[in-house]
Amino acid sequence: MNLLHIADSAFTDQHWQSYYMLLKQLNDKYDSPVARIGWEQTKARLRSLVDSDSNYSRFVVFDGESPVGWSDLKVLSAGTPEQNAMVKIDAVHEVIPAEFERTVGTEILRLLDEQGTTGAHFMATTQRLSAMARHMFARELDHIDRFRLYRDRADTSRMRSWLEELPRANPELHLEFFSPVPEEHLAAYTSLFVTYIREMPTERESDNEFRWSVEETRRDIEWRQKNDVHLYTYALFNDDGVMVGHSNAALTGADPSDVYQAMTGISREYRGRGLSRWLKAALFFKVGEDFPANRYMTTDMRAANAPIQKVNSEMGYVLLSSGNEFELTAEGIRRFMGS
Repeated sequence: MNLLHIADSAFTDQHWQSYYMLLKQLNDKYDSPVARIGWEQTKARLRSLVDSDSNYSRFVVFDGESPVGWSDLKVLSAGTPEQNAMVKIDAVHEVIPAEFERTVGTEILRLLDEQGTTGAHFMATTQRLSAMARHMFARELDHIDRFRLYRDRADTSRMRSWLEELPRANPELHLEFFSPVPEEHLAAYTSLFVTYIREMPTERESDNEFRWSVEETRRDIEWRQKNDVHLYTYALFNDDGVMVGHSNAALTGADPSDVYQAMTGISREYRGRGLSRWLKAALFFKVGEDFPANRYMTTDMRAANAPIQKVNSEMGYVLLSSGNEFELTAEGIRRFMGS
C-alpha cells in the first residue's frame, strides 16, 4: 500500500474522484459521516482546510490504484508547551489489514515527529477501528457510542413540552441563537467549550489536557463560512448576560440530510435542572425549520456520560455503533512498528 497527501501535486482530479467514491462507500457501509456534495466541492472544501491551517494534514491510502482508507492529523495549540493533536482514521475493511495499519502508523508517526508532538487523541467509533488502535498500543480512555436521531421517529411531543416547561421553571435564563457565534461571545463560548470537555464524565483521565484557543474558534468559523458549513448554536444566558451553557450542531448547506450534534454543556452551578433538554430540543426544531431536507442527527458520546445518554434516549436517539476513545502515542506506534 502507498499513500498520498491531498495537498500533493500528484493528487490529481482522478484521485479526488476515487477518494470521493471511497467516502460514499464508507458512509453506505459504516455510516461514516460524509456530505454528498460531489467530488469537486469536496476537493475545494478539503483543500481549503489544509490551506487555511498549516497544522492540518490529510492523506489517502491506496492499494494499487484503489483508495482503501484515509487519515488526518490536526495539531492544537501549536507552538506552545501544551500542544497536542487529534487524529481521524477510516478504512473500508471489516478487519483492517496489518499493511494498512503500518502504512498509516508510519505516516502518523512522521507527522507527530515533524510537529514535535508526542501523541494524539483518536476517537474510534467502531470496534474495527478500536482493534487497530490497540494494535498500535494506544492508551484506552473511554467507551464511545454513536447514536442517530431519525427526525420522523423523534419524540417531538416530549421535546415541545420541554420548550414550554423549562423556560417557565427558569425565568432568569434565556436562549440566544447564533450561526456563527459572534465575535463578542467568542471568548466565553470557547472557554465554556474547553471547560465542558474537561469536565465531561470519563472512565480514565487523559494524559493530555484538552486545549482550544479563541483563535482556533475564529479560524474554524472563517473556514465554515467559506465552505457552506454551518455551526448552529443555541447559547443559554443568565440575567447578567453571562453565557452558562450551549449546544451546537454542524451541517452542510448543500446536503443537510445528516446533521452532527456536537457539544452540549451546562456550567456547573446550573446543572441538575434539565437545561440540556432545553438546548437540545431548541436546536432540533431550529435545524428542521431551516433545513426541511434534514433526515437525522448523529452524535457520539461517552458511555460514562449518563446524564446526556438519558436525555438523548428520551429524544429518541438509537444506537448505531460502539467504539473507544484512545490516546495514540509516538512511543506506542514505534513499538507497533518494531513488532
